[in-house]
Amino acid sequence: MRVTNEMIANQVVYNLAQNINRFYVLQNQMSTNRRINKASDDPVGTIKDLSYRERLNDLTQYKSNIAIGQTWLSTADSALSDINTAISSAHSAAVEMSNDTNDAASREASANEVQSLLDQILAAGNSQLQGNYIFSGYRTRTQPFESTSVGVVYQGDSGAINYTIDSKAKVQINTIGSDLLTKPFTVIGAKANIKPGIVATTQLAILNHGQGVDLVPGTFTVKDLNLNNTVTVDISGATTIGDAITAINAQLAAGGITNVTASLGAEGNNLRLVATDNPTINATTPLASLNHGSSVDMLPGKFVIRNQSGTTSVTIDLTGDVTVGDAIASINTQMAALGVTATINAAGTGIDITDTNAIPLGLYTEEISIYDFTAANLGLTGAIDPVLNGQDLNPEPSFEVAETATGETTAANIGLLGTFTGSLVGEGLSPQLLPTTTLAQLNNSSGISRGGIRIAQGDAAVTIDTSTGITTVQDLLNAINSSGLAITASINADQTGIQIANNDPTRTLIVSNADDARAASALGVFGSADVLGSMMLLVQSLHNNDRSAVSDLVGTLDTALNTVLNQRASTGAKVVRMETTLSRLEDYDLNYTKLLSDVEDADVTKLITDLAMAQNAYQSALNAAARIIQPSLLDFLK
Repeated sequence: MRVTNEMIANQVVYNLAQNINRFYVLQNQMSTNRRINKASDDPVGTIKDLSYRERLNDLTQYKSNIAIGQTWLSTADSALSDINTAISSAHSAAVEMSNDTNDAASREASANEVQSLLDQILAAGNSQLQGNYIFSGYRTRTQPFESTSVGVVYQGDSGAINYTIDSKAKVQINTIGSDLLTKPFTVIGAKANIKPGIVATTQLAILNHGQGVDLVPGTFTVKDLNLNNTVTVDISGATTIGDAITAINAQLAAGGITNVTASLGAEGNNLRLVATDNPTINATTPLASLNHGSSVDMLPGKFVIRNQSGTTSVTIDLTGDVTVGDAIASINTQMAALGVTATINAAGTGIDITDTNAIPLGLYTEEISIYDFTAANLGLTGAIDPVLNGQDLNPEPSFEVAETATGETTAANIGLLGTFTGSLVGEGLSPQLLPTTTLAQLNNSSGISRGGIRIAQGDAAVTIDTSTGITTVQDLLNAINSSGLAITASINADQTGIQIANNDPTRTLIVSNADDARAASALGVFGSADVLGSMMLLVQSLHNNDRSAVSDLVGTLDTALNTVLNQRASTGAKVVRMETTLSRLEDYDLNYTKLLSDVEDADVTKLITDLAMAQNAYQSALNAAARIIQPSLLDFLK
């Protein structure tokens, strides 16, 4: 193949262009200090570059979001701190004013102080940041809390303002005002116990908080400890308290225990067994129960049977004797040789000693000393001529109520268990509160004071008059539920009282006494279950010089304080989370900036070397081209 001058010239021009292009690329990198100036410089590196830049842009936005969130949360925390301080001060005032040592004037002064604290709480609740209300949810241009003459209304919404602080991580920076100050933290009356009493028609099934009475087999025993007579009582067929009382009395009488009677207890919520005197004794009667329970002098527990001349004298030793039978046996054993016998008299009320000798021995009883009373306590004082008719020993009624068998609970379930002498006052039977329970049965069947119950919700209030038209618990529930307020009255979960739930968390709920009858307090529904309502009720109670109401609110304010503290703790946790996230984002920013630099920044040292080499290569190429391309005829035509 013939190489022409044209071919040589074209190749030289091409090579020189390549060298100059290489030189241009290196010079451009040097001037921009960047390795990649267009996508074609490094397609793979360009993809990484764009990814790193996108991540850095995200990090910048996240850090900006955190800065805004920290400012918002800081403002909220400051407001929460003010609210916490105000409630704490109000709590201290309530504790102090609940003492009997304070009078109406001091409570009036305290009411003014607490009103000022309430105003501080409302001001903090209406806090703003750059013209935005921080507790109004999405309605940041609307004042959240509006005070009325009877309560407070929350005018914001429940919108949660969330800021993204990292990929797939959001934080709610606002606190919903209603959750903080008007939302109920409990239900008024949820733990109330208005002590429903029992009557003859009370069902056994509702006793013991609804656990009822063990009616399988439904038996228990009553034992006469004086006569050792045990009667098994069966109430398995009873349905009501009255049925059980009837069954107990009938079966005790049929079993020979005629001096014990079951009835409703005077306490109004229990049963009782009342024992009357029964002078009858037998061999098993304890010596300790004689003489109406005064027992027998057992120190020294001896007496003497002797004749007038003293030729016959026997010391009767009863030491260690426990029952009447033991004492009779001791007398008979020690007097057998003399033909003298002790027995329980025909009436069964005392001990007779009989001289069975054809010619009586002229015996009589005598104490060991003038300080002893053993013979007298046994009713045995006087001459045995030939019979000493002992005095009545009048045992104290003594009984024991026990379960029929281990594991059974019938006696315990009706509150009658244990040993008693005069009477057994049964344990409280804690019946469930039913809609049919009458108000007269409350307070252990003593009833309650009838009067007005004032219920205020937000900007509305009603008064329920319990003195007319309300007989049962259901009547009262109906009256409250038809009041037109957004509330629900019901029997509480323990079925011991009435509760009133606030169905509108944007409005305070306050239940108070409308008059001196104090019906709300008597029914266990006096109070408020939200922060602002509790504060307003405290002011009202202090103005009314109502020490009892102020005392009741101490615990409520404790709970209110805990509610605010929990919100503040939540805010603090968010602040900590943002600080931790910000620190991590700063690290990410540094790392991604380094990665971006590694991808797109030029190596200046290497560039200088490469640029020098490119320049030398270009100069060398020019010199070589001059030698290769020979002069032509045209060069000489100049």
